[in-house]
Amino acid sequence: MMDIYETPRAVDSIYRSIPRIRGLAEEVYGEGPRKFFFIGCGSSYYAAMYAALPILNMGGYTAYPQPSSEVLLYTYRAIDSGSVAVAISRSGRTAETLTALKRAKERGATTIIFSITRPGEVPNYIDRYIYIDVGGERSVVMTKSFTSLSLAAWVFSSTVAGLSRGEGVDYGSYVLAVRGAVEELLDRVDALREVSIGLIGSGIGRAVFLGQGPSYPIALEAALKLKETSYIATEALRCLLYTSPSPRD
Repeated sequence: MMDIYETPRAVDSIYRSIPRIRGLAEEVYGEGPRKFFFIGCGSSYYAAMYAALPILNMGGYTAYPQPSSEVLLYTYRAIDSGSVAVAISRSGRTAETLTALKRAKERGATTIIFSITRPGEVPNYIDRYIYIDVGGERSVVMTKSFTSLSLAAWVFSSTVAGLSRGEGVDYGSYVLAVRGAVEELLDRVDALREVSIGLIGSGIGRAVFLGQGPSYPIALEAALKLKETSYIATEALRCLLYTSPSPRD
């Protein structure tokens, strides 16, 4: 829980990193790429899914949120010199992710990695190593690192999308709004704990998390966290808006 309570300070680190992340996005955009591959393993893949969304909505560009293993086995042939591979890795040393970046570099792509771990000797196949200083994470599962890396990579992606549309976005206000939402949620921990205890007492044996758009990768991450900590059968599903037909239809 300590890592979770440190999330507001982790978001502050993203706020301080905005100029650096925007500068990287402007540099990459100036190179004229047309394809973006957002990759990671496990929770980092869900963060990559979240980060890819702004570019997915751009005309004339393609974004591929992919597990690192999928890039290695299937989609690496789509990578070329007009591509950017953006990896997310808490440790900065995830074997599959690094191998996917190496493969992307061999095919001429620009390669970037976001991590909360200070870089040691960065491999020559990584063009930019973006270190986000949120402090060490004590737990095995990703908590504050998931929030931080999702948000940092989103700033990068949104900057590229904004440049393509000729729009300026106040990322600082957005990040501060996220911080405020996190603080509000932490203030309600006791109430949420009571709800959880009530569900456990009722004999819950299965949980389903629903989400769409940016909420879908969050639902995936929430389901994974419940599996990792309770072993309750848990799934995450993409929900679609549905409007019942009117009597006239």
